[in-house]
Amino acid sequence: MKPFLEKNPDFPKEILGYLMSSYYGGRAEVRIAKKPVHVTYLDFTSMYPTMAILLEMNRFLASKKIICEHAKQKTQEFLDHVTLEQTNKMEFWPDLVTLCKIAPNNDMLPVRSNFGKGIAQNTGLNYVQSTDNASLWYALPDLIASKLLTGKTPIIQDAITFLPQGIQDFADNSVAILKDVSVDPARDDFILQMVQKRLELKKENSDIQGILKIMTNAISYGVFIQVNSGKPSENTIYGLESFECKSKEYASKYFNPIIATFLTAGARLILAGAESLVLQNNGYMAYCDTDGIMVSPRHTKLVQDFFRSLNPYNAVEMFKIEKDENGTLLHDVLFYGISSKRYTLYKTAKHDFQIFKYSLHGLGHLFDVDKERWWKNILHSHYAKNYCTAEYDSKYSMSKMTVTTPHMLEKLAHTKIKPFSRILIGTANRMDSETGLHIIPMLPWNAKCEHAPFMPFVDYNSGKKYPCDLEPEFYWKPLAENFVGYVNHADSKSSGSVGILKRLKVRIDQSSIQYIGKESKNLAESEKTAMSSEPYTKYENIVKKILRIRPRDSWRIGISRSNLILLQKKARDGRIPNLHNSTLHKILEDSFPKLTKKQRKGVII
Repeated sequence: MKPFLEKNPDFPKEILGYLMSSYYGGRAEVRIAKKPVHVTYLDFTSMYPTMAILLEMNRFLASKKIICEHAKQKTQEFLDHVTLEQTNKMEFWPDLVTLCKIAPNNDMLPVRSNFGKGIAQNTGLNYVQSTDNASLWYALPDLIASKLLTGKTPIIQDAITFLPQGIQDFADNSVAILKDVSVDPARDDFILQMVQKRLELKKENSDIQGILKIMTNAISYGVFIQVNSGKPSENTIYGLESFECKSKEYASKYFNPIIATFLTAGARLILAGAESLVLQNNGYMAYCDTDGIMVSPRHTKLVQDFFRSLNPYNAVEMFKIEKDENGTLLHDVLFYGISSKRYTLYKTAKHDFQIFKYSLHGLGHLFDVDKERWWKNILHSHYAKNYCTAEYDSKYSMSKMTVTTPHMLEKLAHTKIKPFSRILIGTANRMDSETGLHIIPMLPWNAKCEHAPFMPFVDYNSGKKYPCDLEPEFYWKPLAENFVGYVNHADSKSSGSVGILKRLKVRIDQSSIQYIGKESKNLAESEKTAMSSEPYTKYENIVKKILRIRPRDSWRIGISRSNLILLQKKARDGRIPNLHNSTLHKILEDSFPKLTKKQRKGVII
């Protein structure tokens, strides 16, 4: 099967930009926080491969080329009449491969934002309001999900439907993809064949099924959204708009954002449909994450029965009850959630708790901490209405790291630490008054961990050596503080802290929209060093920013009014001004008008 970019060399790059701006990945959110409730954990079988089957993405893989047609009126009429009952019909899904432009008007949509808290971006499902008619592109399944959850129909400004054309010429009409599994690439859905084989092997407890799971997810989703990084070079950036900028990301061989964007949007629609179904029947959803949903136990059968008709496989539930590592069904168990990715499933036992499942988000980096005990202490703290920190009072927060990236090695250039060496990192508890950076204690791994906070150390950031003449907690963050902070963590995408949370409203305008690269960077390092850093490459439309500066404000960037007018004339003529770094930095930092706190909660594309 030929890659998308090879068989579609002239496909409009502007539309690829629209597609990438509408890619949001999986949906993860807590709806009931810091209040134990009974739930059943339902897992959607092979979510992304199944979405590829339901949306008939094999058509796009086997086609000679892909074309796009504008279909605003047809799509609006479809959206006006769509209902929840249609979403469990097989024939409903293949017609959803349409991209829509809207000016959000209090619609419930995926949005990437810092939500007014810090600089890191999270993806949430929130009420989005455009204050100046700023428009965004969304996959049609996201608009349907919004209608199901709000009862309000979004208004479409433009719509682009993607259509496969013809069938590639395949040399063989019978290709063996697995033992005893052959497909005709022109007619058969090879992803369906692979998933069915995997499910058969899973029943036999075969180790090969795990390999097939990785392969199937890679070839039905992952490979199509892969981008690679290289040296920065001058390119045209495509998103909601296009502009010249230095970029270092480029499409991988099998890059196809049509497939990746609609698979993830379809998965979000499945979760929205399940949530809507439960809420309409006086139930609740406590939590969801990509392919799973935790609902009121008495609504388990309702969800399973509703989605059973979408099952393309043999002898497996579409929404199956998840099991823990010991094979226990997670049905009618207690749920305690703090925020997205921070939850546990358990039942009460005599003077203790039996933990079935817990998340490691925000915990995985902590060294020498029993994660299950951590969650038990959280539960004890909740029921006792007092922090249970006794076993952490004499410990300090620290992480184990291996020097595996050039970025890390550069940070350690002032030491004798070599590539692939192991180091011990403490969580910063102080700032360096001279540099304004966190002081991050660092020791070679051969130091005894329990003695580390009492030993001289080197600052990971500056390379400065520090003696051990102060109490350890001056530089090393006590683990008890980490525990209290973890328990009190608030979900950034919602308002409220206990019980049913309310989704925040995100207001957007033209000035709040920013462009970032797809791939995150240094996330593991940021987590272990407890540093707040921008995890994505940011792309700036310098021409647009120059044009927004008022001549009377030229003094802010240190140039004359006449020079600014000349820069703006060049920008209007389509010429990118050649700016000195200092001037460029001032323009990027200062060209936006002062924003209110509400306006700063802007969308990130």
